[in-house]
Amino acid sequence: MPFGPAERLRLRQLLRQFRAAHNVASLPGGAGKALEAWMLMSMAKSASHEGWAVRLHRGDGQPLPSGQAFAFRDQPGKIKQSDPVAVGFVALTSPKSQSVSFELHGGVQWRGRSGARHECDVSLLPANVGVALRATAGGGYPRGLPIVLLEC
Repeated sequence: MPFGPAERLRLRQLLRQFRAAHNVASLPGGAGKALEAWMLMSMAKSASHEGWAVRLHRGDGQPLPSGQAFAFRDQPGKIKQSDPVAVGFVALTSPKSQSVSFELHGGVQWRGRSGARHECDVSLLPANVGVALRATAGGGYPRGLPIVLLEC
C-alpha cells in the first residue's frame, strides 16, 4: 500500500483523536515508518472502539501529556530504559479487569529462542514485560513470541 498524502492525513487524524501533537512534523519521515505508525494507531483506535482503555505513553511509562508529540521509532531496537524522550508506546487496559493490561509497540526487536533478534513492525506484549524492561539498566529485548505481531 503506498503511503501518500491521504494516508498521512489519516495518521494525523488518529494522533489528534488520542490528543497527541498531529502536525506534519510529528509524523515519521519515511513511508515505511509512517505506515507502521498508522498501523499502530489504527490498532489503538480499534481497541478503544472495543471498550479498552487506550492511552499513549512516553518512553518512561508516563502518560503522554495532551498536545505533546508521540515519539515513534525510526529504526528497529530494544525497549529502552525509562526515559521521557525514549520511543513511546500505547497502553491498553481491559474493560473487564484493570489487572489485564498490554502494550503496543512499533519497531521493537524481539529475542527469539535461538538468541537472534527479529524486528516486529507492530507487536503486543504484556504490560509487566514492558515495565520490567524499562526498569532494567539499559533496557532490553522482549523474549519469545509476541501476543500479536504485524509485519507491514
